Amino acid sequence: MTTAPPPAHYGAVEGALASGFATAELHHLWGHDLQIAAQRLRGSHEPIACIAFEIGYESEAAFNRAFRRTFEMPPTAWRKMQSGGS
Repeated sequence: MTTAPPPAHYGAVEGALASGFATAELHHLWGHDLQIAAQRLRGSHEPIACIAFEIGYESEAAFNRAFRRTFEMPPTAWRKMQSGGS
């Protein structure tokens, strides 16, 4: 699998969130990326790790934590719920 490196702003966003100095704009960027991930989870059978890396997460675990904070469940459970549990 080959993917393009994530845009430079992802490192800045991740660092700002980790240090507690995130602004509303950074939270919006972060949330927007997770909304894109949610759409991709709903509309495809792409591996979660691929989606995570393509939107800028360095690990599937970090993506899972962020997704769970936003959607109150891990991406696998969210995908299953969106597809009617099948």
